Amino acid sequence: MKSIIFSTSIFFLFSFQADAQISERSSGYSYVGLGYSLVAFTDGVVSDIYPFLNFRNGSFMTDLNLFYGYRINDDIAIELSPSMIFTTGYDLPGYNYEENGVTKYHIPQDARLFMAPLNINLKYFPFSSSERGDAIKSAYLTIGGGGTYIREEYTNFIYSGNPVNPQGTYEDTKTYTESAWAPDIVFGAGILSTGVFGYGVEVNYRMVFTSRDNSTPLALSRANNFNSINFTIKGTFSF
Repeated sequence: MKSIIFSTSIFFLFSFQADAQISERSSGYSYVGLGYSLVAFTDGVVSDIYPFLNFRNGSFMTDLNLFYGYRINDDIAIELSPSMIFTTGYDLPGYNYEENGVTKYHIPQDARLFMAPLNINLKYFPFSSSERGDAIKSAYLTIGGGGTYIREEYTNFIYSGNPVNPQGTYEDTKTYTESAWAPDIVFGAGILSTGVFGYGVEVNYRMVFTSRDNSTPLALSRANNFNSINFTIKGTFSF
């Protein structure tokens, strides 16, 4: 029994000392982590198909991201951050789409989205020398950029017009697929702790610059952009 108590005490003492050492060391170390984001697209075309909260299946739009960072000095850190956004929607709102000079009414029955942003981010800690507490010292501003891979697939019911009107009759079912790479920029603010096992929160705005050419009835062709507001919680490990 005494040996168990002694071993447990040594474990907690070691953990406390290791955490204190990392907490005091605010530069010259690496960290890795995992983040989970809530995503709200700001373009109306995109948010109609991929809403922040999908009431039909009771799910939120989410983003899973990994990151590796290096704290260069008290004020600056740099991060490599790949992430993934994937969602599926069913029985979605319809819309008019003109193809070959003829306007038809499309109702997506099965819409799938996969996005994979890959960014390099710079973090600036403006209050790193503050004496007001760890939360203030850990606050940062961030800006970054990179590229985003986007892939969409819809299966649409196609009508001659809106089916709620007498002239709207069913004509066909088609599946459309499109993919593209798009440049992106992200900027925001957050808090990132410096313990061995730490945490972080961040709010950012991601701008994804897609081309609107109306070549397909997918959002990738019809929307002005795939911009989004993202709220992220993070877990980190420093070494």
